[in-house]
Amino acid sequence: MTRKHLIIFPLLILIAILILFYLNNIRENILSKDKIIKTLENFNTIDFKQVLDFSWDTMYVFYPYSNAKDILKKDGVNTYKYKFNIEYLDSIIMIAFVSENKLVTYIELPRNYVQINSEHFLNFNITEAKFDVINKQIVF
Repeated sequence: MTRKHLIIFPLLILIAILILFYLNNIRENILSKDKIIKTLENFNTIDFKQVLDFSWDTMYVFYPYSNAKDILKKDGVNTYKYKFNIEYLDSIIMIAFVSENKLVTYIELPRNYVQINSEHFLNFNITEAKFDVINKQIVF
């Protein structure tokens, strides 16, 4: 190999790794969060299957200080996210959406939009993900 190849080849590998990391790093879905909040403000029920416009089959609801990554991993769900804000914030509830055991996206709802009667995570399949809305809050 020439000296030029010794420089270019590792550089291309580094760029490929960075691109793969960026593509696999799941971020909060702000657009879906806004749709959910608008639904909560205007309707008496929320059917996540109808509100969201991406493919998913399971929904997880995480209470503050939950270790979402470990819970998802225990359930066989792949995620490339290192940490979630839910692990150290008590002002949000995190809702994660999974398709075929892979985390698709998640949202962080302010707690004023959620009424939850559990201190542990909850999960629902897509057909169960319809809930009452009382005082602009999802009731889990």
